[in-house]
Amino acid sequence: MKNALELLIYSLDNKLSKEEQQQLDTALNSSAELRVEQKKYLMLKNVVSNITFPKAENFTENILNKIKDKKAKNNFSNNIIQLFPKVAIAASFLLFITWSIIYFTGDNIVINDLVGVGELSPDEAYSLLSF
Repeated sequence: MKNALELLIYSLDNKLSKEEQQQLDTALNSSAELRVEQKKYLMLKNVVSNITFPKAENFTENILNKIKDKKAKNNFSNNIIQLFPKVAIAASFLLFITWSIIYFTGDNIVINDLVGVGELSPDEAYSLLSF
């Protein structure tokens, strides 16, 4: 035997047996609270039943295509390609600032030191290039 609230909720979408309907009617006649609940549930059922959702054609395919497009845009090589100009500009700027500081503090800027060859003889340079 179900309680009155369970019967009320069940009756919103299903047909009750004669016994269950009599039990629900008796409970509704004896309880003002249950009648209020019934009105609330019926209003809610009407609101929910009137909701319609637009049907999108090829919904699944569209979503999967969007996911593929995002994955294609977010792969590692694309990220590196997009970041390279920014990193190159930042590195050039830092080198320029560093060289400016060295120059204006009175130190000497030697091109060989900047390139990283220092005191490298032509024979040593050739041996490094041939290796």
